[in-house]
Amino acid sequence: MNRHCPVFIIESCAAIASDKFITSATLPLNVFTNKLSEHLNKYYLPISADMLGDIAESYLRVLVESNIDDSNDLLKSYVYNRIHFRRTGKNRSWGSAISNPSKGLKNLQFDFGMARRNFRAYIYSYKNHAANSRANGWTLDKFEHADFIKEIADFEYSGFDLLN
Repeated sequence: MNRHCPVFIIESCAAIASDKFITSATLPLNVFTNKLSEHLNKYYLPISADMLGDIAESYLRVLVESNIDDSNDLLKSYVYNRIHFRRTGKNRSWGSAISNPSKGLKNLQFDFGMARRNFRAYIYSYKNHAANSRANGWTLDKFEHADFIKEIADFEYSGFDLLN
C-alpha cells in the first residue's frame, strides 16, 4: 500500500474499463473507472478514476481511428498481452520467487502519450496477427497468479454505482 501501481496494471484496467463501456452501451465510462480505481487503491497508493478514465478514453479514440470491428476481442487480447508479457515481448515472471510483477513501484512515471502510442502499436500487431497478440479464449478469471487481478473479472457494474 505504500507503493504505486505498476503501469501494466493501470493500462490493463483502462482497457477493461473501455471493454465494459463498449459492451454495456448504457453506463458511462466513469462507472467502470471508479470501481476499478477503488479496487486498485486497496493495494497501491491512490490512482484517480479520472486518470483511468483519460487512458480508457484515449484507447476508445484509437479504436475509432483504427476502424476496429472486433474491439472487444482486441481489448481482451490487450489485457492478456499486458498481464503476461513485457513491452519487449518477454514473459512476465509471475512464478518467480525473487520478483513479483505486481509489486508496486517506488515512483510512478506514467506517460499518457506513450500509453496511447503503445496501444496503437499493439493494434497494428493485432491486425497483422503478430505473436503474443491474441488471447485465444483467455479470460481474466483464468488468471492464477495474483488474486486481486483475478477479482476484477467478478465485478458487477450497474447504474447504482453512479451513486458512489
